[in-house]
Amino acid sequence: MYEMADRPLRVADESHYLHWWRMTRWFANLRLVPRWSSRYEIASKPITRVYRRFFYRPRVSVQRHTPKTAVVGQPLISQISVSNEASHGLYNFSVRELIVPAERWPREWQRPHRMTLAPGQNTTLTASFEPQKRGVLSLSGLAVQSYFPFFLSRHSQRLEDTAEVYVLPPGFKGAALEYAYSRQY
Repeated sequence: MYEMADRPLRVADESHYLHWWRMTRWFANLRLVPRWSSRYEIASKPITRVYRRFFYRPRVSVQRHTPKTAVVGQPLISQISVSNEASHGLYNFSVRELIVPAERWPREWQRPHRMTLAPGQNTTLTASFEPQKRGVLSLSGLAVQSYFPFFLSRHSQRLEDTAEVYVLPPGFKGAALEYAYSRQY
């Protein structure tokens, strides 16, 4: 629905109002910037790549402190120690877990942000989410996202820092056997 080729066709037995409504929605979502000049094409240019690599890409190391057990529907909060290893400061950044399917993540604006971190300094941030099903949850790593300058762009560094969390059922609800089958966890 974002290109000219996706224009909705008129179906013979539908009302004109429905067709014009779909045409209006299509036009509102139409991609007005040609594909060859989109930001992905610009990002692949060599000067832009060098600029992002040496100036705004975060270079950090992290150390995770995650609880070994969690409960379905309750937030799992990890303490993340972040060390800035770059020769320049790190501004407007947050830490999040790499994507794990079937989990409820906090919105981007609800994550704790740190305004600045000088070169060679350390800080501690939290990363949280709510597990949605019981079992063994494998966390593969962390992402440090820098929103610099003025939250106009976001640059990420993905770091491998694995952890395993045993997710337990939400609790007793009458005469249920939920905990009987989670003994191994």
